[in-house]
Amino acid sequence: MKISVIITCYNSKRDLKPCISELLTTEDVDYEIIIVDDNSQDASEVIYHQLERNDRVTVVRLTQNIGISCSRNIGVGKSSGKYLVFLDVDCRVRPDSLSKLIVPIQDDARVGIVQGLLLNKNGSIETAGHFLSILGFPYNDNANKSSRILGARGVLAVKRSVFDEVEGYDNDHKLSGEDTDFAWRVCLMGYRV
Repeated sequence: MKISVIITCYNSKRDLKPCISELLTTEDVDYEIIIVDDNSQDASEVIYHQLERNDRVTVVRLTQNIGISCSRNIGVGKSSGKYLVFLDVDCRVRPDSLSKLIVPIQDDARVGIVQGLLLNKNGSIETAGHFLSILGFPYNDNANKSSRILGARGVLAVKRSVFDEVEGYDNDHKLSGEDTDFAWRVCLMGYRV
């Protein structure tokens, strides 16, 4: 069972090294890290050269900025895991996060996506996922719930087979809303988020 962690970057020099350093403390699962650089103009390249010394890390460099959805889809194309974890570069993970994140999609065929619990620096909950308001708009819930949500963001896990079934991220989402759109399409296929 291999996990592919897909991280897209654009001018992310400040966040890149802490994100990957903490991710590399994961020891309890077989995983690879695919970093997709969306034509950064900062000094990220120096960090990429350092990271590529680790056998777990692959860096894909794009020659033009194509947006987060396209970059994530390219990252999946370069990956080999049965499970995909999409991690925003400004997020940090605990050493046991990957193994815990995939448990629900391993144990229940009806679960399509798992949202990681996002915490603020002070330990309070930032979000447990997106819920749908009575007006039809997604909103964050900062309660520690283990319930059905509409959308996931920041860190989410999905089976590759489910990702393929919904044909990945919609490449028309260039800047934001891609996670909610992706999760909504997974819901429409009959899976739980």
